[in-house]
Amino acid sequence: MFKSFKAKLVIRYTLLLVLILVLFSVIIYTYAGQQTYSRIDQALLHRLEQMRIDHDLQFKNFKGVSGKGFGSGQIFFEEILNSQGDVILTNTLLREDKIIIDKDILDQVKHKPVIISGVLTDDSAVRIGIKRINDKYFVSALPLYGSEQNMFSLGISLLVGNIVFILIALASGFFFVNRALKPIKIITEKADEISSGDLSKRVNLTGPEDELKKLADTFDKMIEKLDNLFKGQKGFFVDISHELKTPLTIARGEIDVALRNQKTTKADLKNALKNAQEELGKMTSMVNDLLSLAREESYKEELSLKKISAEKLLKETMKKSETLIKLKNTEIKMENFKDFMFEGDTKKLQRLLLGLVDNAIKHIFQQGKITLKAEQRDRFAVLSISDDGIGVPAEDIPFIFERFYRGEKDTSGGTGLGLTIAKKIAEAHGGRIEVESIPNEITTFSVYLPINR
Repeated sequence: MFKSFKAKLVIRYTLLLVLILVLFSVIIYTYAGQQTYSRIDQALLHRLEQMRIDHDLQFKNFKGVSGKGFGSGQIFFEEILNSQGDVILTNTLLREDKIIIDKDILDQVKHKPVIISGVLTDDSAVRIGIKRINDKYFVSALPLYGSEQNMFSLGISLLVGNIVFILIALASGFFFVNRALKPIKIITEKADEISSGDLSKRVNLTGPEDELKKLADTFDKMIEKLDNLFKGQKGFFVDISHELKTPLTIARGEIDVALRNQKTTKADLKNALKNAQEELGKMTSMVNDLLSLAREESYKEELSLKKISAEKLLKETMKKSETLIKLKNTEIKMENFKDFMFEGDTKKLQRLLLGLVDNAIKHIFQQGKITLKAEQRDRFAVLSISDDGIGVPAEDIPFIFERFYRGEKDTSGGTGLGLTIAKKIAEAHGGRIEVESIPNEITTFSVYLPINR
């Protein structure tokens, strides 16, 4: 019946309120009843204490109206019984009625007064007080009709009050729940719009910084990340298509020309195949970089961490760079420094450093110089690679780690993925890469890695 979360919330809130009201009403009704009977009993005890016997064995103040003190002004029905329990005297207020007394009760009155509930002969409910005076019994009773009426009126008032209060609570509950859940309704509507494919929508919830505002802000941040992710994927596929299209077009063009030209010589065919081979080599390199980049996304969970010597890592990097260095007639050296240990994945960090060395070689001048160094800064190991090549223009620095990005002056012929891979490896280690460059003078890539993960 109540499938709506809003209805369930209101019903549960109302049931809890009903339970509290019922418990509160029972407590009030019980307390009022106890106080009512307590006051009646105290009035009866006070009346019993007022009674004395004179020398003529007649009761003083036997008028049915209490005198000064507690209960003064109340009307009492009173009798005097002999030792056998028979009525020998009544006040005029009783008229023809009698107070019904069980004679077994009189045995309990020998030592102290007794107060009990009873009735008159007309079935009227009364509260009865009995006191033994010498060999006689004094009986005083107060009618309960007025008290019972008051208790009945109190019960009706509590019942009606509870019903009215519950109806008001239901109405206000629906109002406030509707108002409180309005942000969720807005989020749901935006989610429906977004599910149709429009990731530009945002909740942009205004109001106090409560839990729902935080939920809406978190939802907006999530959608923004998804939007950026999808845009990045779209741009990524466009870039891949563009980057692969060029070498494929060149390779196919070389082969087509060689096959269609009837005057093609062996030298021309060999040259065409060589050009096609170069373009296919670029594509192979690009595909390998793409596969490596895809694997880098999960490197955080796959790092094989161990203690690494900074000096040993840089020396191995220099050794593996020898072939590349010879092709460019470049000098590579390592600055002297005090060796230290830090945590990292040796193979992946070698790939990072080799990528940076390869990038430096592509942009360095003939007979240039590459310098490797390491130092400790606070909690980080900083591995630096500097070169005296063409450098990186200031406007390109914010973008050089993006996939396939190449500056306008870049003629290196790389795939545009090497620096992206290097950045991913550094971030997987909880680190970062910073770049400082003075064009045509010096460019330094600094890799910051936590000494202890």
